[in-house]
Amino acid sequence: MEGTLASRQAAATGTTPEVRPAQSDPAHGNLTKDSLTKDSPTKDSPTQGSLTGGGAPSGRYLIRTARPDDAALIRDFVCGLSVRTQYFRFFTAVAPPSSGLIRSLSGDSGRSDILLVTDDSGAVIGHGMAADAQVGRTHTADLGLVVADRWQGQGLGTTLLRMLTDRAAERGVEALVLEVLPDNRRMLGIIERRWPHASRERTPDAITITAELIRPDLDYMDFPGQLLAAQLLDCAIRAAS
Repeated sequence: MEGTLASRQAAATGTTPEVRPAQSDPAHGNLTKDSLTKDSPTKDSPTQGSLTGGGAPSGRYLIRTARPDDAALIRDFVCGLSVRTQYFRFFTAVAPPSSGLIRSLSGDSGRSDILLVTDDSGAVIGHGMAADAQVGRTHTADLGLVVADRWQGQGLGTTLLRMLTDRAAERGVEALVLEVLPDNRRMLGIIERRWPHASRERTPDAITITAELIRPDLDYMDFPGQLLAAQLLDCAIRAAS
């Protein structure tokens, strides 16, 4: 649904980009809509980094962390995307995808946090990734996600964004960077609802959005105004999802 620097570099050059290692969970399991709005998978969860329950209008689905052996599934997923959806995610048509792009999207280097959405048959119907980077003294993450055409508009993009954001905050990421094409109104709307005050910069190709994250380790009792603002924002996000 929008491009990231890491995946667009891989799409253009066929190489896997070097990014800062992310502490992604090697475990995998089931995760669905009702429970995803509340939690993210962690290493210490009793279900090995997974949650279960719920579904969507197009059917039941699961969300799990990606593995290098998911490459074939991810290739089929990318090839099945419409040209418009490919363009929104990678800023170019990528079918058939290069081997470098598939390596990047499957996380074979272990340097990105990657989540997959699969249907009942195990086919990939959604993909989200966060590639960590250091910009000056700020720990950032470059985010990108895409949902299969038939499953769009059913909350999967919002769910992936929330999960990737929560996991990034747990890794100490201070800001998220998203590059979105101006025509991608659906993704811009999702971002606007979650980060209405995020900074936006128009580039020749896209809109670059930088959203600061609320640190989970910060004691908000020392900042009651910030605590109230965080609670109100969280309520608004959940109400709109």
